[in-house]
Amino acid sequence: MADVLVRNVSDEVMAIIRSTAAEQGETLQGRLSRILEEWAMYQRRQTALRQTAARLAGQPDQPLSDEEHEALLDEMKATIDLRWQPDPGTR
Repeated sequence: MADVLVRNVSDEVMAIIRSTAAEQGETLQGRLSRILEEWAMYQRRQTALRQTAARLAGQPDQPLSDEEHEALLDEMKATIDLRWQPDPGTR
C-alpha cells in the first residue's frame, strides 16, 4: 500500500474527520483510508456512467446485444464487489 502525506488541512476539516472517526469507532487513519476508498469507488462509477452515456449518445432506444449486456453487468458487479461494506453507522 502507498503512504500519503496531506498538508495544510484546515483545523475545522480535521475536527470534523476526527469526530466522525470517533463516532464510528475508527482511528483517524482508518477513517481517512475509508474516505479515500469511497471517493475512488465513486470516481470509478462516474467513469462507467460517462462511458455508458457516451456509448448511448445519439443512439435510438435499441436493446443491448448479449455481449454488451454481459459486459455492462460485469462492470457493475466489479464496481460493487470492490467495496461493498455496509457503513457501521447504519447498523
